[in-house]
Amino acid sequence: MTVVHLVADTNLFFECKSLEQLPWSELGYDEVVLLLTKPVLDEIDKHKKASGRTRSRAIEIYGRLRDMLVTANTEVVIQADTPRVVLRSLSSAKPDLGLKDDLDYGKNDERLVGIVSTLNSKAEKYEVKLFTDDTGPAMTAADLGVPFLMISPDWRRPSAETPEDKRIKELEKENKLYRLQEPKIEIGKCDMADERGHIQITRTVASPLTAEEIEAFVERLKEKHPPVEDFLPPPKEVTKDLFGSVMTIEYSPPCQEKIDQYRMTSYPDWLERCREVLSSVHQGRDQIEAPLFVRWPMVNQGTRPASKVRIEFEAKGSLALRRIVNRDEDDDDDNIQEVTAESGEPTPIVNCLPPAPSPPSFDKKVTKTAPPALVSSKPSSDLATLLAKGLEPGHRIALARATADIFGASDRLSQQIKDFSASRGLAGLQHSDFLGSHNATLRSILEPTPMWHQPSLRSSILDFGPRFPDPRNRERFYYEWPEYEEVKKGALTCELWRHHSEVETFDFEVVFIGEEAVKGTVECTVHADNLTTPAEARLVVSRKVEFLSMFDIASALVDACG
Repeated sequence: MTVVHLVADTNLFFECKSLEQLPWSELGYDEVVLLLTKPVLDEIDKHKKASGRTRSRAIEIYGRLRDMLVTANTEVVIQADTPRVVLRSLSSAKPDLGLKDDLDYGKNDERLVGIVSTLNSKAEKYEVKLFTDDTGPAMTAADLGVPFLMISPDWRRPSAETPEDKRIKELEKENKLYRLQEPKIEIGKCDMADERGHIQITRTVASPLTAEEIEAFVERLKEKHPPVEDFLPPPKEVTKDLFGSVMTIEYSPPCQEKIDQYRMTSYPDWLERCREVLSSVHQGRDQIEAPLFVRWPMVNQGTRPASKVRIEFEAKGSLALRRIVNRDEDDDDDNIQEVTAESGEPTPIVNCLPPAPSPPSFDKKVTKTAPPALVSSKPSSDLATLLAKGLEPGHRIALARATADIFGASDRLSQQIKDFSASRGLAGLQHSDFLGSHNATLRSILEPTPMWHQPSLRSSILDFGPRFPDPRNRERFYYEWPEYEEVKKGALTCELWRHHSEVETFDFEVVFIGEEAVKGTVECTVHADNLTTPAEARLVVSRKVEFLSMFDIASALVDACG
């Protein structure tokens, strides 16, 4: 069990809370013995004739000592356990004579240091320390190697309340009652923000290949598609088919001009085009962050409506604000229609390298020997045979009759149509049946709808007439910053914001200025005529930039190059 004897300074009894209220467990001992020595008793005795709470404390301590004398007890228990704390009178303790040349025992603080030195030299199985809130005695003890322990500032009791303090409390109470009669604007957390009120997004930027990487990829292309150096022609080919036709193919090398064109121009130009493609492979691959739309909920939770409300949003740092103008503000739907600024055509992404050039082909001479003549058969002109192919039976007959009606037909052709119709059981089918479902379409063209029955025209006629602006709704918020423009500060106004009404959500786009990493704030302030202190909130917005290597993508392009 750890035990400590604390030689208490006067400030423990006058400047700290009552002994029963102090958190003794913070000292970390199993038992604490508070020693009242002669220098402290003399200080307490002087304060019995003072006034205020110092006098009350002095009388309280002397009351404890009187009880100890009456009951013949040497100590009184302050706390029974965890830890056990007792107050013990030790007026007979004397200062250490060995330190008389170092200390002025005419001063109470230095006498306490000398007493601690004496008691510590005689202590067995426990510690003795000076227990003070004053840095003067503590520094003296430290210089002489005397153990000490500082009283925690949290142990001090509140300062005495002055008349001015009482007056301030009364005014604060009145102000609180007054503010209870005001609107109470609560600004919620943005839906994309974290618990600290921060929003962070990421932009990924594709890094271009270095010159060394490009040359390394070009060398790989050379290894994959080396230039052709050998232009020796292949041997002669002779083939014969089943009908007896003989074909002879003889090859000869290409002319020197074509070979030089391939070696000196086509192949080097291909390598140069590949260099250009590889140098631009990063273009169009940046992963730009999506537009940042902020939705900020607010509600009036007070006991009164807020009158002449003005909500201001201000962007600070490299940020700007933009209204969401494609939202139907008369609709109660909370869905935000995302609107982005018009931009130019996106940079095309390189997905392949130009194919390697083909070497000049060999000159080829083909000689053919015709097979014996074949007897050709006369093509059939039978209409029934022709009609039996391609179309459905009904459509075939209708098509034939329509052809005969329009262009005229010989007796032989008409007879063939009749014979084929009879054989198929379709003798009564007319060419008009071939039109089928097209009749309704033709009728709609030939018989147009009257003008008055056309819905678009009727709607435009009925809607014709003077229009008047809708009256301004006093309980609705209206934007007071321009559309389609980026601003640093924008506001909304409302004549009357009802208390305990539904939550109002205000949305807008936060725009980053520049292409680099950005950090800034969006500050919200709510003013009202009957609101003493504006409601305020702040949102921290940042964008970090990460870089994406193009090495793997370029390597895949080289592997896929044909």
